[in-house]
Amino acid sequence: MSWAGRNIAFTLSFWVETHRFAFLHLFWLYGFFFAESNTFAQIQLFRQVAIAEPQAASMDIYGNIFLADLQGNVTHYNENGDSIRRFAPQESATIHILEAWKGLKILAFYKDLQRFTWLNRFLTPIETYTLPSEQIGFARLLNYSNDGYLWIFDDQDFSLKKYDYRNQQVLVRTPCDLLFPAQNYQITFLREYQNQVFLVDKNFGIFLFDNFGNFKKNLQIRNINFINFWGEHIAYLQEKTLYLQHLYKKNVERKISLPIEHSYKDFFLLTSTRIYLFTTNRMFIYTFQ
Repeated sequence: MSWAGRNIAFTLSFWVETHRFAFLHLFWLYGFFFAESNTFAQIQLFRQVAIAEPQAASMDIYGNIFLADLQGNVTHYNENGDSIRRFAPQESATIHILEAWKGLKILAFYKDLQRFTWLNRFLTPIETYTLPSEQIGFARLLNYSNDGYLWIFDDQDFSLKKYDYRNQQVLVRTPCDLLFPAQNYQITFLREYQNQVFLVDKNFGIFLFDNFGNFKKNLQIRNINFINFWGEHIAYLQEKTLYLQHLYKKNVERKISLPIEHSYKDFFLLTSTRIYLFTTNRMFIYTFQ
């Protein structure tokens, strides 16, 4: 090697050695920040709102919040927790499922009555249907599908069904007795999202089906009763911690520690910057980044 080459090599080696610690320190800081930003996020209370004890909650695509209380009243709030309007039914009945994410119509399911009602965005009832026992034995859960039909979990024959309620016809029936023992199930949540159907059982986790009712896989996330969605993440509550887990990547999740002084309902609402949590008499609005 020539003298000039040796001089360049020496200079480069000296520069790397003198800056090695700085580079390692910078790399460590970046790795620490990246890990922290994908692990725990800090939340801050934005507002708390006095409410009647909620039975169900939902949010539409515009950020409007809808709460159903134990008497079947539905209240519409804006994203800041201001009350906009209220629906009071003629007869008191518990709404077990309230779903508003489509925006134009709101679904209210009365499990005890085996009946569901469509409300418009002004909370005016549009249509009411009673499930026929010939096609649906007993609907434990009911939610709408992306193609205008309904997904139903039928307790009587222990199956997941896609149901055409206008023509009273079962389009898809998937037996679930082989997925988990019928005598030990606690199925609490059903919803279609991104062309997948999510069925939550507290004891056996989250069961995923395609939009034809074919079983795909089981996520071993147990001891939860409710899930929500944010982008390509699934969200759930466990022991005062909110988890965000990627739907299509393994072991990619974010954790948000919640204030421990409150006893929250199982259900919650979520946007890209806010978490809505509920107790027996309060709606807590938290912001996070």
